[in-house]
Amino acid sequence: MKLKPAPLYLLAFFSLVFLLHEIHDWVHVIVSGALCHCWGMRGFDTWTPCSNCTPGGNQQVVGLLFAALVMYVAIWASWFLMHPANSMRRRSIGFSLLFASLPLMRIWHACLRDADETSAFRAFFQHPRGQVAHFLVLGAALAFVLLMTLPALIRAFMLLPGWKLKLLLYPAFLILPGLVDHWVVHDQMQQLLLSGTFPNFIMRGVPTLVMAWLLINLTVYLLTRWSLPVFLDYPDTFDL
Repeated sequence: MKLKPAPLYLLAFFSLVFLLHEIHDWVHVIVSGALCHCWGMRGFDTWTPCSNCTPGGNQQVVGLLFAALVMYVAIWASWFLMHPANSMRRRSIGFSLLFASLPLMRIWHACLRDADETSAFRAFFQHPRGQVAHFLVLGAALAFVLLMTLPALIRAFMLLPGWKLKLLLYPAFLILPGLVDHWVVHDQMQQLLLSGTFPNFIMRGVPTLVMAWLLINLTVYLLTRWSLPVFLDYPDTFDL
Protein backbone atom coordinates (compact mmCIF):
# COMPACT_ATOMS: atom_id res chain seq x y z
CA MET A 1 0.00 0.00 0.00
CA LYS A 2 1.23 3.47 -0.92
CA LEU A 3 0.46 6.81 0.65
CA LYS A 4 0.16 10.22 -0.93
CA PRO A 5 0.08 12.72 1.95
CA ALA A 6 0.05 15.66 -0.50
CA PRO A 7 -1.17 19.20 0.20
CA LEU A 8 -4.04 18.73 -2.25
CA TYR A 9 -5.24 15.69 -0.32
CA LEU A 10 -5.18 17.63 2.93
CA LEU A 11 -7.20 20.42 1.30
CA ALA A 12 -9.74 17.90 0.01
CA PHE A 13 -9.91 16.05 3.32
CA PHE A 14 -10.35 19.08 5.57
CA SER A 15 -12.80 20.75 3.21
CA LEU A 16 -14.81 17.52 3.50
CA VAL A 17 -14.53 17.70 7.31
CA PHE A 18 -15.86 21.26 7.31
CA LEU A 19 -18.58 20.45 4.76
CA LEU A 20 -19.92 17.56 6.83
CA HIS A 21 -19.86 19.78 9.90
CA GLU A 22 -21.81 22.44 8.00
CA ILE A 23 -24.36 19.92 6.71
CA HIS A 24 -24.82 18.65 10.26
CA ASP A 25 -25.54 22.16 11.58
CA TRP A 26 -27.78 23.03 8.63
CA VAL A 27 -29.89 19.92 9.26
CA HIS A 28 -30.45 21.08 12.84
CA VAL A 29 -31.90 24.38 11.65
CA ILE A 30 -33.78 23.12 8.59
CA VAL A 31 -35.51 20.19 10.31
CA SER A 32 -36.47 22.14 13.42
CA GLY A 33 -37.58 25.05 11.23
CA ALA A 34 -39.73 22.79 9.08
CA LEU A 35 -41.40 21.27 12.14
CA CYS A 36 -41.81 24.55 14.03
CA HIS A 37 -42.76 26.60 10.95
CA CYS A 38 -40.14 29.26 11.59
CA TRP A 39 -36.46 29.77 10.88
CA GLY A 40 -33.80 29.49 13.59
CA MET A 41 -30.38 31.14 13.85
CA ARG A 42 -27.14 29.70 12.41
CA GLY A 43 -23.67 30.29 13.74
CA PHE A 44 -20.42 28.37 13.59
CA ASP A 45 -20.75 25.16 15.59
CA THR A 46 -23.94 26.65 17.05
CA TRP A 47 -27.58 26.79 16.14
CA THR A 48 -30.63 28.22 17.86
CA PRO A 49 -34.18 27.01 17.18
CA CYS A 50 -36.86 29.59 16.52
CA SER A 51 -39.22 30.80 19.22
CA ASN A 52 -42.01 28.46 18.11
CA CYS A 53 -39.94 25.39 19.05
CA THR A 54 -40.67 24.14 22.55
CA PRO A 55 -37.38 23.61 24.46
CA GLY A 56 -36.83 19.88 24.65
CA GLY A 57 -39.95 19.25 22.60
CA ASN A 58 -40.47 16.66 19.91
CA GLN A 59 -39.40 19.09 17.18
CA GLN A 60 -35.94 19.53 18.72
CA VAL A 61 -35.61 15.80 19.33
CA VAL A 62 -36.27 15.10 15.66
CA GLY A 63 -33.79 17.83 14.69
CA LEU A 64 -31.13 16.33 16.93
CA LEU A 65 -31.66 12.82 15.58
CA PHE A 66 -31.70 13.89 11.93
CA ALA A 67 -28.47 15.86 12.35
CA ALA A 68 -26.79 12.85 13.96
CA LEU A 69 -28.22 10.63 11.22
CA VAL A 70 -26.37 12.66 8.57
CA MET A 71 -23.05 11.77 10.18
CA TYR A 72 -24.01 8.13 10.61
CA VAL A 73 -25.00 7.87 6.95
CA ALA A 74 -21.50 9.11 6.08
CA ILE A 75 -19.90 6.71 8.58
CA TRP A 76 -21.79 3.68 7.30
CA ALA A 77 -21.19 4.70 3.68
CA SER A 78 -17.48 4.65 4.55
CA TRP A 79 -17.92 1.16 6.03
CA PHE A 80 -19.34 -0.12 2.74
CA LEU A 81 -16.68 1.67 0.69
CA MET A 82 -13.89 0.07 2.77
CA HIS A 83 -15.16 -3.46 2.08
CA PRO A 84 -12.19 -5.72 1.22
CA ALA A 85 -13.81 -6.65 -2.11
CA ASN A 86 -13.69 -3.02 -3.31
CA SER A 87 -10.82 -1.43 -5.20
CA MET A 88 -8.19 0.46 -3.24
CA ARG A 89 -9.48 3.70 -4.72
CA ARG A 90 -12.96 3.12 -3.27
CA ARG A 91 -11.49 2.05 0.06
CA SER A 92 -9.34 5.18 0.09
CA ILE A 93 -12.49 7.31 -0.32
CA GLY A 94 -14.16 5.35 2.47
CA PHE A 95 -11.17 5.81 4.77
CA SER A 96 -11.22 9.59 4.24
CA LEU A 97 -15.00 9.82 4.55
CA LEU A 98 -14.97 7.97 7.85
CA PHE A 99 -12.51 10.26 9.57
CA ALA A 100 -13.99 13.38 7.97
CA SER A 101 -17.19 12.40 9.83
CA LEU A 102 -15.31 12.84 13.14
CA PRO A 103 -16.41 9.56 14.76
CA LEU A 104 -14.18 10.09 17.81
CA MET A 105 -15.90 13.41 18.51
CA ARG A 106 -19.28 11.68 18.51
CA ILE A 107 -17.98 9.14 21.04
CA TRP A 108 -16.24 11.82 23.11
CA HIS A 109 -19.31 14.06 23.37
CA ALA A 110 -21.47 11.05 24.23
CA CYS A 111 -19.07 10.35 27.10
CA LEU A 112 -19.32 14.01 28.15
CA ARG A 113 -23.14 13.69 27.99
CA ASP A 114 -23.58 16.66 25.63
CA ALA A 115 -23.91 14.85 22.30
CA ASP A 116 -26.97 15.23 20.08
CA GLU A 117 -27.75 11.59 20.76
CA THR A 118 -27.57 12.07 24.55
CA SER A 119 -29.87 15.10 24.43
CA ALA A 120 -32.32 13.22 22.20
CA PHE A 121 -32.34 10.18 24.48
CA ARG A 122 -32.94 12.40 27.52
CA ALA A 123 -35.86 14.14 25.82
CA PHE A 124 -37.26 10.91 24.41
CA PHE A 125 -37.36 9.35 27.88
CA GLN A 126 -38.85 12.57 29.30
CA HIS A 127 -35.76 13.57 31.29
CA PRO A 128 -35.77 10.50 33.56
CA ARG A 129 -35.75 11.20 37.25
CA GLY A 130 -33.57 9.29 39.65
CA GLN A 131 -29.88 8.52 39.40
CA VAL A 132 -30.28 4.95 38.14
CA ALA A 133 -32.69 5.89 35.34
CA HIS A 134 -30.52 8.86 34.41
CA PHE A 135 -27.38 6.78 34.01
CA LEU A 136 -29.28 4.08 32.12
CA VAL A 137 -30.32 6.67 29.54
CA LEU A 138 -26.79 8.04 29.29
CA GLY A 139 -25.45 4.51 28.93
CA ALA A 140 -27.99 3.71 26.24
CA ALA A 141 -26.99 6.83 24.29
CA LEU A 142 -23.30 5.95 24.52
CA ALA A 143 -24.00 2.35 23.49
CA PHE A 144 -25.93 3.62 20.48
CA VAL A 145 -23.04 5.88 19.42
CA LEU A 146 -20.52 3.03 19.80
CA LEU A 147 -22.74 0.69 17.82
CA MET A 148 -22.94 3.21 14.99
CA THR A 149 -19.22 4.08 14.87
CA LEU A 150 -17.11 1.09 15.95
CA PRO A 151 -17.72 -1.19 12.91
CA ALA A 152 -16.33 1.40 10.49
CA LEU A 153 -13.47 2.30 12.87
CA ILE A 154 -12.49 -1.37 13.14
CA ARG A 155 -12.63 -1.81 9.35
CA ALA A 156 -10.41 1.27 8.86
CA PHE A 157 -7.91 -0.12 11.36
CA MET A 158 -7.82 -3.46 9.56
CA LEU A 159 -7.43 -1.72 6.20
CA LEU A 160 -4.02 -0.32 7.10
CA PRO A 161 -1.19 -2.83 6.59
CA GLY A 162 1.55 -3.21 9.18
CA TRP A 163 1.75 -1.89 12.69
CA LYS A 164 3.71 1.17 11.63
CA LEU A 165 0.72 2.55 9.76
CA LYS A 166 -1.77 1.32 12.35
CA LEU A 167 0.08 2.98 15.24
CA LEU A 168 0.96 6.24 13.46
CA LEU A 169 -1.57 7.01 10.75
CA TYR A 170 -4.69 5.65 12.47
CA PRO A 171 -4.41 7.73 15.68
CA ALA A 172 -3.54 10.82 13.62
CA PHE A 173 -6.70 10.51 11.54
CA LEU A 174 -8.75 9.63 14.60
CA ILE A 175 -7.68 12.59 16.73
CA LEU A 176 -6.30 15.45 14.62
CA PRO A 177 -9.34 16.19 12.38
CA GLY A 178 -11.55 16.80 15.40
CA LEU A 179 -8.98 19.11 16.98
CA VAL A 180 -8.50 21.05 13.75
CA ASP A 181 -12.26 21.30 13.19
CA HIS A 182 -12.84 22.60 16.72
CA TRP A 183 -10.01 25.13 16.47
CA VAL A 184 -10.99 26.44 13.02
CA VAL A 185 -14.78 26.40 13.31
CA HIS A 186 -15.45 27.01 17.00
CA ASP A 187 -12.41 29.03 18.06
CA GLN A 188 -11.66 31.02 14.91
CA MET A 189 -14.75 31.31 12.69
CA GLN A 190 -17.25 31.67 15.55
CA GLN A 191 -15.10 34.32 17.22
CA LEU A 192 -14.77 36.08 13.86
CA LEU A 193 -18.55 36.09 13.58
CA LEU A 194 -19.00 37.37 17.14
CA SER A 195 -16.49 40.16 16.49
CA GLY A 196 -18.87 41.62 13.91
CA THR A 197 -17.08 40.59 10.72
CA PHE A 198 -19.65 40.66 7.87
CA PRO A 199 -22.49 41.44 10.30
CA ASN A 200 -25.18 41.44 7.60
CA PHE A 201 -27.42 38.44 6.94
CA ILE A 202 -27.69 36.87 3.50
CA MET A 203 -31.03 35.33 4.53
CA ARG A 204 -33.08 35.24 7.70
CA GLY A 205 -31.06 33.72 10.52
CA VAL A 206 -28.00 33.05 8.32
CA PRO A 207 -25.04 35.47 8.54
CA THR A 208 -23.18 36.18 5.31
CA LEU A 209 -19.98 34.83 6.85
CA VAL A 210 -21.60 31.44 7.50
CA MET A 211 -22.80 31.14 3.90
CA ALA A 212 -19.42 32.27 2.56
CA TRP A 213 -17.68 29.60 4.65
CA LEU A 214 -19.99 26.93 3.23
CA LEU A 215 -19.41 28.02 -0.37
CA ILE A 216 -15.63 28.29 0.05
CA ASN A 217 -15.36 24.77 1.44
CA LEU A 218 -17.67 23.39 -1.23
CA THR A 219 -15.53 25.00 -3.95
CA VAL A 220 -12.27 23.72 -2.47
CA TYR A 221 -13.71 20.22 -2.14
CA LEU A 222 -14.99 20.13 -5.73
CA LEU A 223 -11.59 21.27 -7.04
CA THR A 224 -9.53 18.79 -5.00
CA ARG A 225 -11.80 15.77 -4.47
CA TRP A 226 -9.90 13.75 -7.12
CA SER A 227 -7.06 13.35 -4.60
CA LEU A 228 -9.20 11.33 -2.14
CA PRO A 229 -9.24 8.04 -4.14
CA VAL A 230 -5.46 8.02 -4.59
CA PHE A 231 -4.41 8.68 -1.00
CA LEU A 232 -3.87 5.02 -0.10
CA ASP A 233 -2.77 3.82 -3.54
CA TYR A 234 -0.70 6.08 -5.74
CA PRO A 235 2.07 4.94 -8.10
CA ASP A 236 4.55 7.78 -7.56
CA THR A 237 4.64 7.87 -3.78
CA PHE A 238 6.42 6.07 -1.01
CA ASP A 239 5.68 3.50 1.64
CA LEU A 240 5.31 4.99 5.09
